[in-house]
Amino acid sequence: MLTPDCLRGSVLLGCFCFILTFFSHCATAAGQLDLSDQNFSSTDIYTLDTDWQIVWNEFASPTQIPTQSEPYSFPGVWNTVPRPDGATGPYGFATLYLEVRFPADLPGIYVKLSDLPSAGTLWANGVRLIDQGVVGQTFDEESPGFGPDTLYIPLSKKQSTSNGQLASKNAVLFALHTSNFHFKEGGSWSPLKVTGPSGFKQLATFPAVVDSALTIMLVVLGGFFLSLYLTRRQELAALFFGSFCLAIGLRNGITGEHIINQLLPVLSWHSSQRLEHILLFISLPLFIAFTHRLYPQYQSRKAELTFWIVAVLFSLITLITPSTVFTQTSFPYQVIIIVGLIYLFRIAFLAVRHKRKSAS
Repeated sequence: MLTPDCLRGSVLLGCFCFILTFFSHCATAAGQLDLSDQNFSSTDIYTLDTDWQIVWNEFASPTQIPTQSEPYSFPGVWNTVPRPDGATGPYGFATLYLEVRFPADLPGIYVKLSDLPSAGTLWANGVRLIDQGVVGQTFDEESPGFGPDTLYIPLSKKQSTSNGQLASKNAVLFALHTSNFHFKEGGSWSPLKVTGPSGFKQLATFPAVVDSALTIMLVVLGGFFLSLYLTRRQELAALFFGSFCLAIGLRNGITGEHIINQLLPVLSWHSSQRLEHILLFISLPLFIAFTHRLYPQYQSRKAELTFWIVAVLFSLITLITPSTVFTQTSFPYQVIIIVGLIYLFRIAFLAVRHKRKSAS
């Protein structure tokens, strides 16, 4: 007869076996990922966020994983990750590898490489797929560029794997050459993403449409309030709110899916980074100025002037310093943003309290 303790033990053992079996299907050793039992006939997107293999300080062959590679959690910023020589920091270059097994009857996949800090080249079974900028072993050799990029990979009948043998068409060896000598962070922010032939819209089209719609909406809204100010010059609140919407909309267009960069390819990486930072800096005093015009009885001219001075100083640093310097300014400015939000919440609190007193 089964006792309650035996039943509980059986349930726990069953749950453990289920979890172990589930994870054994999804991932194996570092540098390998098994997706052969997944349904690629749907529009599902699979993120390759697992342990890759990495070779530091070398743009190694993209056709096989070198024996001197070591596990690396991808995506991940490598600023604090020690290299074989013990060095750490944002600057350096490396090659990352991941071998993925797909369903045997899958004709092909779409792969999306999101924006990297500086530069990268993605390979699949030795075939060069995507270039974001030009990777390099020094600051002068590297030319940073933008993502994201999405490409289709047909799966051939026979492919070379990491050990040099021929495998069925469900094996793809991804290799990523990446370098960073221009940005405050090295490594990667987002995982590599894959989907089946029917998932292209979900992987690439839908994010681009959402980003475009948000950018257009904010820019149009900003233009509307700026035009309102041109017809009514006394409406300073419309001027500042319109400028705020325009700044946020333009910044959204040069981040994420980089909609504006695709429309204006002449906008270089350095110019886009500078514009992105300056738009962030001025958006805070613009919104504070707008709030002051709405609630003039709670405004502090000194506070508004202080936020403008700080924003202008950060903007000047961005204009006159190289990317290795000005990209460091976004973190300290986040502290300024927190202070600004506390100040705005104070104004909102006073306005609500005054409204309640007037109603009573």
